[in-house]
Amino acid sequence: MKKIKPCFLVVCICFLVFGCASIPEPKTESDILVVGIITRVYENYIGTSGLLNGTQKMGIEITIVNTGTNAEYKVQSQKNGLFYIESLPEGNYLLQQFYAIVHSGSSWASDAVRTSLRFSVENGKVHNLGVINWNRNATDGRHTILRNQEHDDVITEFNSQYPRSGWLQREITITGLR
Repeated sequence: MKKIKPCFLVVCICFLVFGCASIPEPKTESDILVVGIITRVYENYIGTSGLLNGTQKMGIEITIVNTGTNAEYKVQSQKNGLFYIESLPEGNYLLQQFYAIVHSGSSWASDAVRTSLRFSVENGKVHNLGVINWNRNATDGRHTILRNQEHDDVITEFNSQYPRSGWLQREITITGLR
């Protein structure tokens, strides 16, 4: 019984040290952070595709492409829909694709949509993309991407998750998607 207690204590300490959310801190004055929130809403699907019904925030893969170099970056949204990517080179970018997969037991369904949403980033800033809503209804099968102007929601989520982040000391720029 006494051997279990020290092992349990080690496991708890490891969880506290390694299980807490963290974000890489800016290393130089020119480092860039891009942050936003994405939500996927699907309605009226049946069969295995019915697994896609509802609202999903976590695990949406976002593909970002530098339009000058064609360098590709991938990032996944967190449980609250928050996504971020740090230290992109200054330049022009395309949110090229959103991809979602949903599991339930041994069944799964996935979907993707390509977008033409563009944005630019400058050195030394935090670029807030706002809230992106990816909607799809089985009735017409079309994807709709809505860009909300809820930029404060993004910074509120980021601040609650990373309250001591050095990124919050940087200039935060509302970066419009076009």
